[in-house]
Amino acid sequence: EQPGVAYAEPNFIVRRQAWTNDAFLTDGTLWGLIKVKAPTAWNVTRGGGVTVAVLDSGVALDHPDLVANFWQNTDEVVDGADNDGNGFNDDVYGADWVRNDGTPDDEEGHGTHVAGTIAATADDGNPAVGVAPGAQVMSLKFLDSEGAGNVGDAIAAIDYAFELAAAWRGLALLSIVGGTIALAVSGWRRWVTSYT
Repeated sequence: EQPGVAYAEPNFIVRRQAWTNDAFLTDGTLWGLIKVKAPTAWNVTRGGGVTVAVLDSGVALDHPDLVANFWQNTDEVVDGADNDGNGFNDDVYGADWVRNDGTPDDEEGHGTHVAGTIAATADDGNPAVGVAPGAQVMSLKFLDSEGAGNVGDAIAAIDYAFELAAAWRGLALLSIVGGTIALAVSGWRRWVTSYT
């Protein structure tokens, strides 16, 4: 007790909240990021060092808010050959089971939307920002331009991601397609069917 002191508390250090200058966040269009408190999480991490495999219709490989955050298969060279021996030529950013090639470009739009929600870059002059703007995105395309695909190709895409996860630590896979959640982390597989 001190004379003249009614109440005392520690002199905590405070910091401003991490934020971005991305227009859709500042104008409220990306209200979901505020609802999940993404800017608060950005004080701890923006997803750096994490790769998220997006199992969907592919990702627009020229999207200005995503190009900086594409995962890159450093064992592959764009030369028309399968340098890493995994069955896909030139699979630098992921793979495509619709065309059976290494160019998982999005013809339908949904995969790009999902990838942007996850990892659109921050503070880059583009209007959007993802929940984890420092994360990398691996594109695994099994849905065609109509948004349809088969389960066998989805499983093959998950196996592809697992094989790369063995070589690339820090790969997380979360996909929600047709009410089935496929989750793959550190070599464990778990399928949960729900809400369909």
